[in-house]
Amino acid sequence: MPIVTASGFARPTFDELLAARRAGYQGKFGDSPADGVNARLAELDAEMLHALYAYIEYEAQQFMPMHATGTRLLEWGTFLIGAPKAATAAAGTTRFPGTDGTEVPALLRLTRDDGAEFEVVTGGIVAAGAVDVPVRALTAGAAGNTVAAAVLTPVNPVLGLAGTGSVLAPGLTGGADAETEDAYRARYLVRLREPPAGGNDTDHVSWMLEVAGVTRGWVRRGAAGTGEIVLLFMEDDTYANGIPVGDGAPNYSGDLKRVYDYVETKAPSPGVRYVKAPIAKVVDVTINGLSPDTPEVRAAIEAELDDLFRRRARPGGVMRYSWFGEAVSVATGEDGFDAITSPALSVICEEDEIAIRGEVTYEP
Repeated sequence: MPIVTASGFARPTFDELLAARRAGYQGKFGDSPADGVNARLAELDAEMLHALYAYIEYEAQQFMPMHATGTRLLEWGTFLIGAPKAATAAAGTTRFPGTDGTEVPALLRLTRDDGAEFEVVTGGIVAAGAVDVPVRALTAGAAGNTVAAAVLTPVNPVLGLAGTGSVLAPGLTGGADAETEDAYRARYLVRLREPPAGGNDTDHVSWMLEVAGVTRGWVRRGAAGTGEIVLLFMEDDTYANGIPVGDGAPNYSGDLKRVYDYVETKAPSPGVRYVKAPIAKVVDVTINGLSPDTPEVRAAIEAELDDLFRRRARPGGVMRYSWFGEAVSVATGEDGFDAITSPALSVICEEDEIAIRGEVTYEP
């Protein structure tokens, strides 16, 4: 049977190619020993043809934007939506107590408890017993995000400055890992399927997704005739619960400010737009009678539940009760379970609320 690929290209198997080449040499030169020259030449021909068909299969795949990988994926994406989102460094403000008049130099190296390194962007001078300085992570990525009130310590102590500083609200935010191939492909496929339309809902979601760290986005229209647009988004790969950090209108900060500022550069004017973080509705899950109840099966179930919430949860949406059982059933290694007792019914979210996976409990 030929090999049929995702692109629809069909190619012979190696065994089929080898059989055909052996028959060809036999028809032209007659029978020959199994270890003779003609037998070796048939094998060589089959190997070369197999490699050639594999290359043709690869090229056929790359011609299709939904299957492209590597360099071809980058070419498709760059043509349609620009380069993939690069990793970005977390940044924010840190306060250091000290003696008035003490100077905090720019590029002062700081460390977090786990060893992550940061630096002062612009220096400052202590006044009224403290100084607030802008700080950024030295390494781009989500790992640089730091909660408010976290402690940063200068690598080299500064005379007249306290030995530690405290990160101010909303924390060091904006750190995001580089966009994955799958996420990049998903973005440019949306661009192909739903071309720009002058600022409709799909356009606003696409603009939000262009911001580093943003993984999901939604649009909620205001009351009829008001022209208000509420934009909500998640950062699933940045924060444990995916909820972005920062203050909303009118004094935007943190992740909400990054998204608001970027969308304002893309969206048509006039328009009244607000950016909000979804409100977390934590959903605990209780599974009864799991079989087999092993750490590996539990890990697989929790991975499937995480995938369920990421695919299905949306602000103001419903998480159907049956979806939870389906997620547990498809987990690798799971043979069966008696019941899901929590949630007991479908989970209904209020406006701007989004379901977030809570604790998973296993009962006999």
